[in-house]
Amino acid sequence: DQMNPNGEMPDFNLRFIGIRHSNFCNLKCIYCDHNYSTSWGFDPITKKVKTPFPGGNQGLLNYVKEHKDRLEEIYIAGGEPLIDFRHLELLQMLIANDSTNLRLVYNSNLTSLKIKGVDLIPLWKSFKQVSISASIDDFGERFEKIRVGAKWDNIARNIQTLMDHRIDLEIFVTVTNKNYPYLLEFISHLEKEFNLPTHRIVLNVLHSPRELSIKNMDRKEKREIDKKIKIFLKKIIVNNKEGSPLPYLYSELSSIIKIL
Repeated sequence: DQMNPNGEMPDFNLRFIGIRHSNFCNLKCIYCDHNYSTSWGFDPITKKVKTPFPGGNQGLLNYVKEHKDRLEEIYIAGGEPLIDFRHLELLQMLIANDSTNLRLVYNSNLTSLKIKGVDLIPLWKSFKQVSISASIDDFGERFEKIRVGAKWDNIARNIQTLMDHRIDLEIFVTVTNKNYPYLLEFISHLEKEFNLPTHRIVLNVLHSPRELSIKNMDRKEKREIDKKIKIFLKKIIVNNKEGSPLPYLYSELSSIIKIL
């Protein structure tokens, strides 16, 4: 009802911005490619880091400045934003302009909590809220074989640091045929080692590349794993408080066991 006849908005109050500063990344995850990680190679045409925003980072900073007084949330992904100097410049700009009454939401591999030696946690404390969705698919050596270049001990320290500082954290698990057999073990480890509740675990089933999909598993093997998951689901129902909604993990696992 505020739109002009030509489709123009006279008062454009942007409240949400989603950002990918670049594809600069320190990991070579087995299901990724050069579009999202420079560890897989640089842009085949320009041979450089991809910076999607027109005008590079200065163009991005100017755009955010234009809308900073109305912004409620900024979503940041990559590449890996927590090693990218472009993201440090964004945080410093927002703090310098007293534009911190907003929520920062990240997708991160959690390999680092510093950019160019600058500790991010003190900077984050300036903001209204910080939420991190950490892309972690397993633990120990199995994790290192999936997220090539990462070390589990380092990831575990960073998880604990975020928990100690009460930063909103969820674990975003990409489910493949490499980690599906150990999924319940990983969920149990997160609960016992970090006291992370199951409702902070989010599953995303990988469909491509097909050779890593759970659809490409031996059917007998998958059925055996599915049986264990069904037992786990029954325990969730038994332990769930009467009248409380079941955790999202319940519906996610229920959907996965139906995949042939």
